[in-house]
Amino acid sequence: MRYVCVAAVLGAFMLNVQSASAQTPAPTSTQTPAPAAATSSSGLFLGGTVGISAVENVGALAGGELGYRITDRVDILGEGFWMQDVVTRQRLDEATSIATYLQNTQGKTASGTVKAPAFYLGGAIRYMFTDGRVRPYVVGGGGVGWITLQPAFTLGGSDVTSSLSQYNVVLGSDLTGKLTEPAFTAGAGVRMFQSHTYFDAGFRVTSIRTADQTTNVKSASATFGFLF
Repeated sequence: MRYVCVAAVLGAFMLNVQSASAQTPAPTSTQTPAPAAATSSSGLFLGGTVGISAVENVGALAGGELGYRITDRVDILGEGFWMQDVVTRQRLDEATSIATYLQNTQGKTASGTVKAPAFYLGGAIRYMFTDGRVRPYVVGGGGVGWITLQPAFTLGGSDVTSSLSQYNVVLGSDLTGKLTEPAFTAGAGVRMFQSHTYFDAGFRVTSIRTADQTTNVKSASATFGFLF
C-alpha cells in the first residue's frame, strides 16, 4: 500500500511538470536588424557644390542645391551654380580674327580673347537606382543660363578693348554683352549617406541654348549636404 501511494504522488508530480512545460512559450530567435539607410525626417536636404567645368577652357564651378525627397528613390530639387568660363571655340576664333585684322592694319603685334563666366539656375529630378547608403543615380532638369561675354584685345602690348572703334572695329553681341537663354542639364553620379549628412560625386552636361552656337558645358563636381 505504501508503494502504491508513493507511485501516485510521483505520477501527479510528473503530470504537473509536463503541464507547466506545455504552457511555457518557446524561446524566440533574436536577430540583429540590418542598419537602415539614412533618411531625413522632413524630406528636406541642403548641399553645397564645388568642382570644375569646361567648354574650351577649364574653370572652377561652385553652387548649391535645395531639395525634397518625395520617395525613397526620387528627389526634386532646385539648384544654382556659377561657372568660371564657358567660352566656345567659335567666339575664340572670332576674337582671333579681329586680332589678326588689327595686326595687319596697324603693323603691331595684337592678340584677342574672350572670357565667359556664366550662372545656371533651374530645377531637376534625381532618380536613385538602389536603396541603402550608396546609391547611383541619374538626374535631369532645366532652367535659365546667364552668360557675360568679356572680350580683351591688346595692340603693341596695350589694352585697346575700349577703343576698338578708332581702328574701325565694332564688337557685336556674339563677343560682348550679356546673354540670357534657356538651359538644360543631365548627368549621373553616386550619392553616399551617413547619418544626417550626404556626399555626392557626379558628372553633368549643361546645355545653354545660345543662338549662334549652343554652349555645352561639361562638369565634374562634389556636393556635401545635410538631411533635415
